[in-house]
Amino acid sequence: MNNRVRGFTLIELMVAVGLLAILSTLVFSSINSAFQSFDSLSNRGRIQSGFAGVVSILNDDFINISPRAVRTSTNTREAAFVFNDQNSEYLLQFTRSGASIIDGENERIKQLGIASPQVGFSRVAYRFADSTLYRYEWGILDRDKKNLDDFAQESVLIEDVYDVQVIVYSANKDNSLSEQTKWPATALTRRSVKKEFLILPAAVSLRIILEDSREFVLFFPGATGVAI
Repeated sequence: MNNRVRGFTLIELMVAVGLLAILSTLVFSSINSAFQSFDSLSNRGRIQSGFAGVVSILNDDFINISPRAVRTSTNTREAAFVFNDQNSEYLLQFTRSGASIIDGENERIKQLGIASPQVGFSRVAYRFADSTLYRYEWGILDRDKKNLDDFAQESVLIEDVYDVQVIVYSANKDNSLSEQTKWPATALTRRSVKKEFLILPAAVSLRIILEDSREFVLFFPGATGVAI
């Protein structure tokens, strides 16, 4: 009786190796796709979480807008809210309440001979440059423009930004909103300058477009009781 064990032929081994390679490729592709999906979801989650923080900062700024003009010299002032100023590098800037003196500023204030800062107020501005949306804050309201940068606290709000579009609205008598190309919305005259410097918009809209084509549209009502 012949008890020899029959082995695999070369062809059978080649077929087995080929099938194993195909299965390995399919499994690797599935695992790689799963990891990519996980990374994509994680990255999206991080972006959304980061953007939620940005929205929180913006919302805190806009709900605390205050009708407080800024003296930049003996005879000149900046309005409480400024938008689309041709002489400014900022998208918009405004005075907000609920702020405190920035640590370490008091000594520099004394050295420059600037009057005591206004506790509880700060000046905020936003600038879009180099695919980045920046936020600036000054704990001093009344100051000479030449010393402006000495007191600016710069922070990056969001990077990889393609464009930032701002719309400022004024309220009509029927409570509808009208878009304004700049703010203050009306020309300042000597007779009305004090009033115009203190008027705030009824609402502000920000459209932030990211470089990956996603976009966010944010709408902020004007500060309660002072928007006109």
